[in-house]
Amino acid sequence: MTPPPADQPPSWNELLDLVARLDSSPYADVELDLPGLHLRMSTAPGTAEGDSPAPAPAVPAQPPTPPPAEEAQPAEAGSTTAGAQLVDVTAPLLGTFYRRPSPDADPFVEIGSEVTADTSVGIVEVMKMMTPVPAGVAGRVVEIRAQDGEVVEHEQVLVRIAPEGGL
Repeated sequence: MTPPPADQPPSWNELLDLVARLDSSPYADVELDLPGLHLRMSTAPGTAEGDSPAPAPAVPAQPPTPPPAEEAQPAEAGSTTAGAQLVDVTAPLLGTFYRRPSPDADPFVEIGSEVTADTSVGIVEVMKMMTPVPAGVAGRVVEIRAQDGEVVEHEQVLVRIAPEGGL
């Protein structure tokens, strides 16, 4: 990312790029003072003692609602995955998780779906930017832990997969 001219704040795309870089970096906090902009970002929950109060979250908190009957997808009863090593597929960032590419489309995966490492298990949307969530491993989906349209946290488990040859 090239810095904006000294008399101009960064564009939204540059800010989004900065947020994405922070999310994938080892740093927990970044603070910038630019002309016309003071920006403080943190991936750590809460604030340190003596700091100003934490800003309101970018995504409004929503009370948990019970999933609709057709959306509820716990691990299958009597599943042979008990004790097996499962792979957790986690949210790459905070945002809204969608199990479908569009409201009228079928879900990316269901319990029992065979996946490859590149198979999308869903997407996370933040500020109208869609981020695909790849399975990351070949295997079979055994549990779907996030509901369609649910606000998810960074690294929240979305889907659990039994790796190929693991069962």
